[in-house]
Amino acid sequence: MQSTEIEEDDDIIIKVAGVGVCRTDIHEIFGNLKDRTRLPLILGHENTGYVYDFGSKVHNISKNDPVILFPYITKGYCLNCRKGNDMFCTEDPYMPGIDANGGYAEFMKTKIRAVVSLPKSIKNDDLINMAPLADAGITAYHAIKKVYPLIIPDSTVIVFGVGGLGHIAIQIIKSMTAAKIIAIDISQEKLELAKKYGADFTLLFSNNHDIIKECMKFTHNNGANIVFDFVGENNSTEYSLKLVKKQGTVVVVGYGGIFKESTFDLIIREINIIGSLTGTYSEFTELIQMYLDGKIKVETQRFNLREAAKADELLKNGKIQGRAVLVP
Repeated sequence: MQSTEIEEDDDIIIKVAGVGVCRTDIHEIFGNLKDRTRLPLILGHENTGYVYDFGSKVHNISKNDPVILFPYITKGYCLNCRKGNDMFCTEDPYMPGIDANGGYAEFMKTKIRAVVSLPKSIKNDDLINMAPLADAGITAYHAIKKVYPLIIPDSTVIVFGVGGLGHIAIQIIKSMTAAKIIAIDISQEKLELAKKYGADFTLLFSNNHDIIKECMKFTHNNGANIVFDFVGENNSTEYSLKLVKKQGTVVVVGYGGIFKESTFDLIIREINIIGSLTGTYSEFTELIQMYLDGKIKVETQRFNLREAAKADELLKNGKIQGRAVLVP
């Protein structure tokens, strides 16, 4: 359990309701973020909870208010923050669960700038399910908004990877556009999840399936207008580039692999490749409203906080449907 002491006048202590389990947590456990992670560390950057205590500068919330936390802690003074791009803050930003203690705990400390108030009437069940919106959800939403003008009504969009981000992305695309959606994954169970949330066509990524041939058949030999690569490893980006049409766009969201491609092919087909990190505070509030309006849901598997290691292991092995959430 973390300290529940207020140290600075803009501190807020949250009694954690739910914390999402992210693949970034796995990267941290295996030392892939060792240049950034400060040990010892409590993981957890997708957090919801109830206000437990707060400093003297905090006036817009009350104790026991339900809240969800924006994943970046910034002072808000630099030019990037002034533009709303807190994820590129240049003045000592940090993320709970990565640079500072996070929500794998009963209580956690944050700052008022990171808090988004929720309706006081919200059910605890919804508050727990909402936790993954704080990273998985906002990351998917930001990636879609970056290319939203390109998703015209007769578009075909591929969602590569139907995990914590992908299943939310399918719902956002379905809600905001008239595009046809192709979902690709190595798991048939996850493809069933994709169908549940609106995918028009699914492709199993395996040695026994020629996904390029099947995709081209569905798209009348054109390829997809947009490919969202939520995997970013195990050749997903290589396949994404083969599945996108001429003058199409590949949005790379997942990470862990190596990007290699012929520059000639990129030029001759005029392919756009966009990297996408995560979203802004404003986009976060938009996404939250979509959830509150019933336009999206979050598929969760719940674990007791003491089962954190089990949840991490299942995620590492691709055995989580949707998003794992720890409940203290």
